[in-house]
Amino acid sequence: MSAFDESFYVSDLDGTLLAPDGLLSPFARTQLEGLLGRGLRFTVASARSVLSIRGTLRGLELPFPVVCFNGGFVSDLATGEHIEVFELGDAARGAWELAREHGLEPLVSTTDGVSEDRVWIAQRRNAGVQMYVDDRLAARDPRVRFVGEPGDHIDDRVTCLTVIDRRDRLEPYEAALRARWGERLRPHLFDDLYTSGWSWITVHAGEATKARATRSVMEREGFGGRRLVAFGDQANDLPLLQEADHAVAVENAIPELRDEADEVIGHHASDAVVHWLLDEERR
Repeated sequence: MSAFDESFYVSDLDGTLLAPDGLLSPFARTQLEGLLGRGLRFTVASARSVLSIRGTLRGLELPFPVVCFNGGFVSDLATGEHIEVFELGDAARGAWELAREHGLEPLVSTTDGVSEDRVWIAQRRNAGVQMYVDDRLAARDPRVRFVGEPGDHIDDRVTCLTVIDRRDRLEPYEAALRARWGERLRPHLFDDLYTSGWSWITVHAGEATKARATRSVMEREGFGGRRLVAFGDQANDLPLLQEADHAVAVENAIPELRDEADEVIGHHASDAVVHWLLDEERR
């Protein structure tokens, strides 16, 4: 059998599989549909919610569960139902209060553990959050809820805290989170690929990683012993690439990820992941 037949493939979305506009290019969609029809074992692992992933892929049917919220969820793409959930637990309140001590206003993501998710957003918000809100409203995201105080929901089943602000305001918060909770919480700080000047921190449970969630999908689907090939571009992809049997970074990946990768391919704007998969099939 070829490597194509023996492998399981997982790709990050933003900055990796998606075009610079945050969508699949027509070429990528067509070729992925063909590859999946010819037996490609493939899924995606993203910081996005399952609803956002579904909207971004726009009808592309994946045969396996997807990894959402940086591993906070393993979910069925078609139904939106969660198969696995990792929550912040009682650390959520402390992380919330620490953000407020740093003058930050977190968005609070909660779940019922099945499919009813909410993101609680304060009425007072900066321009970066407003752009996120506009995007989610345009997508008719049913999770969005506006409240006077998102902290009123901090004792619910919290799956993520999200802060959108300037990087220089977020870095001290990230450092404080790591100092106080170590590996119990997993913060990710990254620049917004689509909105210049704004950065994000997402705070997840320590167990929530793309690597763990991807292995869970593989075990669940009966591919536990298969070769894992992973594609990524950002720091939240690092555990996944370290876990992979073959780690692939796109040209635009951060230096730490390119250094970790077994192979560096073209830029995400050139559909490098899809071209790589087509070449893999022919090898």
